[in-house]
Amino acid sequence: MKWFIYISLLCSCELWAQTVTELRYKSIDSLYPKAVGFWRADSDSVLTYTDELVKRARISGSPEHYLRAYHLKALTTLGSASEIYTDSLYRLADSMEDSKYLATAYFLKGRNAYDAGDYKKSLDSYLKSHELLQREVDSIRLEYLVRDNIGLIRILVGDNEGGIPIFEELLDYYKARNAEGDYLFTLFSLAVGHHQNGDYSTSQQLVHEGLGLSEGMEGGPRPYFLSVYGANQYGMGDYQTAIVNLQKANSFFKTQEDVMRQAIAHFYLGKSYGALNQMDSTLFHMQRVDALYQEHPKSLYPLTRGAWEYLLDVARKAGDTKKELEHISTLLTIDSVTSSNFRYINQNLTEKYDMPRLVREREALLSSYRNRNQKYLYGMVGLVLMTIVLAYFFIRRRGHSQSGAVTPDGSNKGNGTTLAVSPSLLLTQDKLNTISDGLVELEANQFYLEAGITVKEVAKLMGVNQKYLSHYLNRHVDMSYTEYINGLRVDHFLKKLCSDSEFVKRYTLDAMAQQCGFKSNKSLSKVCKRRLGKTASQLVRENQGPHS
Repeated sequence: MKWFIYISLLCSCELWAQTVTELRYKSIDSLYPKAVGFWRADSDSVLTYTDELVKRARISGSPEHYLRAYHLKALTTLGSASEIYTDSLYRLADSMEDSKYLATAYFLKGRNAYDAGDYKKSLDSYLKSHELLQREVDSIRLEYLVRDNIGLIRILVGDNEGGIPIFEELLDYYKARNAEGDYLFTLFSLAVGHHQNGDYSTSQQLVHEGLGLSEGMEGGPRPYFLSVYGANQYGMGDYQTAIVNLQKANSFFKTQEDVMRQAIAHFYLGKSYGALNQMDSTLFHMQRVDALYQEHPKSLYPLTRGAWEYLLDVARKAGDTKKELEHISTLLTIDSVTSSNFRYINQNLTEKYDMPRLVREREALLSSYRNRNQKYLYGMVGLVLMTIVLAYFFIRRRGHSQSGAVTPDGSNKGNGTTLAVSPSLLLTQDKLNTISDGLVELEANQFYLEAGITVKEVAKLMGVNQKYLSHYLNRHVDMSYTEYINGLRVDHFLKKLCSDSEFVKRYTLDAMAQQCGFKSNKSLSKVCKRRLGKTASQLVRENQGPHS
């Protein structure tokens, strides 16, 4: 068996070497269409061809060759690597006024933003691509691909009125071309749009067609149609059947690690069990929605917001203020995400729990916790002071009886013990608010980027006593000043690595550290290692991506 593995590996390496050697003798104009063909066929060979295209472009220095190389590299990579090549493609196409590649760059920007969960940015990029394609570029294939993605995001963010007409037009187009895969995907998206509009009967007709076409297809979209089928059945009051279909679909989503679809399935399962008055099962599925979101924030879907509303009600009824505060905080986080990503949120989800009301409730809970802690603190201080006073009189009494000499007038000349009492440092609510608000303002102004800034200087900027600031950080943030400011600097370093492609190219590690408020790479790496388990250089290598 071992010999078979060794021989297979040897043959693979030899074939790869032959492929690389053969590519050297192919013209650069023949490499591009071949690479596109491999990409469409989902073949790993496309990687070898794209690497060769980049190499040839660098040798030739031709802008046209660079356009093709950047296009294929951006298309065949993901994450930060794709973003780097997409930005290079965009800048070059813009400088050359090449509308076709500029439209392609906008399309790739949309794809990358979608993968990152930034749906608003993704939709804006797709719309710019579509505008160019309609005005200046004749590419039917790319135009329909872009329209497909525009419709997808409109349905995703809840803009059903904007998404449904797009998919109705695409359905006719794919049907005429006998493009079965694209047709089924469009059918599914259209069914989702009608479901979200509350038109369950139309959605169900589309689902029935999809289930019929996908029957017997291995690895096809059938489970996705089943999930919409179950959601429609919940909407129409057939809760038992809804549960059966949603569970079937969810089993598939788990194997595919499709977290968003899992969350949606759990949400409708919870709603269905709730309608059947099986509250333990309802609570379980709503908690699963929460667990999936906490582990994978990108799983968020506007409709599933109702899961946290349910969990919040459960916590209130149980008098669990800790859980109540957790769920309010989660809802506020979700609303901040949805307000920037989702243009439309179903009103029946937010009419009970609008953001201002949640903020007021959270502040009331926090105030309750602070008052409780203050009462506890006052009680502890009183107990300590009482203990000290009792100890003081006890020691004085022992001194009188054991070692004190009595004078003729009856007074004691012995050495009584004097205890120094230091009152605890207590911050009023106004002082706490002043420090908290001051830190928020200073963080917004990135005060931490100033190397060597001391706690005394920060306190002076805020107009408070240095001891108060240190006490606040220790007691309410659970950090020393050094831990607090270094944490902000490391977070800034990570954001620069992820969002600024020029940051790594232009600066050395020492310069990067100084840009983030550290004196040197040594001090930056020390904090990174302690907080993240990795040195600064390791983090740079992980986030750098290929050179474009």
